[in-house]
Amino acid sequence: MTSLLRYPKSAYITECNFETARSGGKGGQHVNKTESKVTLVFDLNETLLFDGNEKVRISSKMKSHLHDGVIRISSERSRSQIQNKKAAILLFLELLEKALFVQTKRIPTKVSRSKKEARLKSKKIDSQKKVARRRPGLE
Repeated sequence: MTSLLRYPKSAYITECNFETARSGGKGGQHVNKTESKVTLVFDLNETLLFDGNEKVRISSKMKSHLHDGVIRISSERSRSQIQNKKAAILLFLELLEKALFVQTKRIPTKVSRSKKEARLKSKKIDSQKKVARRRPGLE
């Protein structure tokens, strides 16, 4: 699948800010000492990477991550801050691509005459097979 993003992925990442915090979950005492949770912050209102229509589309599709025009995506899957940062970036780019995707309108078509005839011919052949499998009658 080709990318729907207009600019290289690095352009979107440079406009992101990253916040770190202490993460919960596995890790024992290590969790209490390190800030491994990463939150990606992207200000949709201030960016020049998207035009008005794209901003509206992104804001409508990413409502769960959007608050006051700022997209926030957190990751605390790993004990490593770097891996969490990579995961947040990948999720952000994936969500952007999904939000920018525009479904093309389907033009309904009719089944051609030859396809209908072929289907009926196939049904007739199957019917004849089943008739041939029946037990012979007293006729």
